[in-house]
Amino acid sequence: MEKQAYQFGAQGNVHADTNYLPGKFGFLTEKERAVQPEEKLFELSSGFAPPYWYADEPLTRIRQDTKSCWLDSDAAVKALWEKDGTAPAQTYFVPLCFKTDMPGEGNYRVTVELTARKEEENLLIFHGCRHLVWKGALHQGEKLRKSFTVHTAATIPNEKGVVCTRNYLNLAVVGHCPTLEKLTIEPINCPTLYLAGDSTMADYAAEYPYHAAACYGGWGQALELYLNGNMAVCNQAHNGRTTESFRMEGHYDLVMERIRPEDYFLIEFGHNDQKHAHLQAHNGYPANLKRFIAEIRAKGAYPLLATPIARNTWLAQRGKAVYHDLLCEHSQACFAVGHELNVPVLDVHGQAMAEIVRLGQGRSSAYYHVGDQTHTNDYGAVRAAGYAARAVKNIGHEFPEYQPLRDAIAATEQGWEPVPAPLLAKPARLKDRADPNAQEGKMDAQDHQAEKDGAARLIEAVRAAKEAAKK
Repeated sequence: MEKQAYQFGAQGNVHADTNYLPGKFGFLTEKERAVQPEEKLFELSSGFAPPYWYADEPLTRIRQDTKSCWLDSDAAVKALWEKDGTAPAQTYFVPLCFKTDMPGEGNYRVTVELTARKEEENLLIFHGCRHLVWKGALHQGEKLRKSFTVHTAATIPNEKGVVCTRNYLNLAVVGHCPTLEKLTIEPINCPTLYLAGDSTMADYAAEYPYHAAACYGGWGQALELYLNGNMAVCNQAHNGRTTESFRMEGHYDLVMERIRPEDYFLIEFGHNDQKHAHLQAHNGYPANLKRFIAEIRAKGAYPLLATPIARNTWLAQRGKAVYHDLLCEHSQACFAVGHELNVPVLDVHGQAMAEIVRLGQGRSSAYYHVGDQTHTNDYGAVRAAGYAARAVKNIGHEFPEYQPLRDAIAATEQGWEPVPAPLLAKPARLKDRADPNAQEGKMDAQDHQAEKDGAARLIEAVRAAKEAAKK
């Protein structure tokens, strides 16, 4: 592949009215999202979509000058809020999304050049299904040139059950009014970090107008924020998966068919394993981890284990809220396997639990999706990815083969103070509008609802699984 270059604006090859068509390139608006098959499944999409009741609203309004393109959607969003009487107190943004087809699977270096037309307190750049690669502030008129590495790869969407290709690049910029000026793409030969895990690590779409508190976010989506751009990330984590179902449903085969010598394979399970009698910390769970490790090593790649991220679960005891750790045993099993097989273990669980206890239940809930005690929002995803990045940076030098991975970590802190925000609500005038995709994502909804049912229900499910394992 030769270098691809896109110049935005009236003098470039991407204009304000250049909308994406298969086989070509262009912006994604509500019109394209409504007719493109990939946009119907979030794992294949740009990771952004309007709620179904606003699917026909022209929220994405693109303007241009001679050398750039930008969004001019504030007035449209304000008018919508005023019409429906649902105006949130906080700022919600429409993403500027650009898409281009790619020649095939592989690793690519992407460079974005933009300028802030207004003060940007939290400008965000995403690729793929909302993989966050830059978060920061820009002054009005300040320019940014950001390079990062993307991995185009196939996946098995939760509700489709078959392998689907993703040979395209999705780019999304979220902010007050940043301009896109130039985008370049070229192939790069570098290691790939494959992620295998459950819903706490998985990719999620977000509704727009977007707010970081009003969506789900898996920490695998935020990990690239901490990288220096010299390593690609392929997130194959999926909701509801265990060390067993990840293999049985074909997700592991996708990795095994593509992983190369000196790539890395990061494994994080436990939340769903512990609900099954045969996947407890003393039986199937460690056995499955050991099998992953042996097979990845046979490919010449390097495995890592991550302990499952802690839940924000508390119980009332003698009138006080006391933290209740449901994942201690599976976390300890990770350390035992790592010690036995000489594999680095990233203690995401320990770091998360320490921070939850320090903040308390109420303040910690700001990092989780509304009403959830397991699944993070984007604030929580960034924080959790930081735990993993810090743990990678601290891998001991007795593991020299992991030095390239350590070197790829550019930062271990990306502070993002959470601002609470309500979820988008269907307005009264559209109360009879039905969700056309109500059956899609049903598995995801059940997985998340199980975690929303409360600590007592989770504790009972785990207790019952442990008791069944003894029989």
